[in-house]
Amino acid sequence: MNRWIKELKNVLVAIAALGFLALVWLFLTQVIAIAFAVLIGFIVTVSSEWKSGLLAGIIAYALVMKVAWYLEIYDMIGFPAKKRTKPDRQNPPSS
Repeated sequence: MNRWIKELKNVLVAIAALGFLALVWLFLTQVIAIAFAVLIGFIVTVSSEWKSGLLAGIIAYALVMKVAWYLEIYDMIGFPAKKRTKPDRQNPPSS
């Protein structure tokens, strides 16, 4: 019984560690996206009016988050690889 509890504890600790890493990754992507949006918004505000800077910052944030989302999807499914040529089944190689 004690061995079963220890294994359950190890599994739960591993799940909690993965959850923690996911939260850290989410926090980092949000911080990077917000910093980029503020920078772009500030640059546009300096060159024109504040409404344009606000809009540019919102669009920059959305684009950075969309790029991060696509990179996460490609990380999960993998990048498309070159198609392998299938061997000719009509004429098997002779030995």
